[in-house]
Amino acid sequence: MCRYCKKPKNSKLPVEKEFSIHFSNECIQVSKLSISDHPEVIRISEQHLVKLFLGKLPASSFEKPFEFLVAKKEGKVVGWIRYLRKKDSYTDIMVAVDENYYRIGIGRRLVSYIINSAEDEGITNLTCEIEYDNKGSLRLFEGLGFRKISMEKEFYKLTFSCT
Repeated sequence: MCRYCKKPKNSKLPVEKEFSIHFSNECIQVSKLSISDHPEVIRISEQHLVKLFLGKLPASSFEKPFEFLVAKKEGKVVGWIRYLRKKDSYTDIMVAVDENYYRIGIGRRLVSYIINSAEDEGITNLTCEIEYDNKGSLRLFEGLGFRKISMEKEFYKLTFSCT
């Protein structure tokens, strides 16, 4: 039990349930995306996705088959992660954090959660694409064990093997 938020500390709960991630004395709640989260997710995406989607996260990003989790602090969305679950892989992983919450570990914790979930489910491969000039995301994913496998247009393609 988190002494700050009084919610379960276990970050390996099924995604259907909300769980907490903790940073010293702060608590961030992670849950599935809800309709009411869309405006804040779009706001954060506009801070990051200028090249990828001309500054807008497409409406199709919120729909199945994509899985979408949001990180909230005091009810405000401060980050999100999106991925496509396939038979033996998670692909199209995207993560974004509100610029006011950079460098405190939210993105790292969200990606780590996806890695742990994949391993628990027997998923063998995770992939993402990162813009060449997005040094922060590149450091984040490589720091968690992702490796560059190709360069396509303006993006690096990275993979993580769960084997």
